[in-house]
Amino acid sequence: MSFELINKINQAQKKQAVVDARSGDTVRVYQKIKEGNKERIQMFEGVVIRTDNK
Repeated sequence: MSFELINKINQAQKKQAVVDARSGDTVRVYQKIKEGNKERIQMFEGVVIRTDNK
């Protein structure tokens, strides 16, 4: 199989993160941070102040 075909298949099967957050909701986001050879999870928490339904 060619590399391009594999990429097309992978793109077709990717799942989009669906978030149903509205104004006033408190949300938590976890981000994987890599510093040198160490890796950690950083959590951010905040209140949604506006959503844009594009």
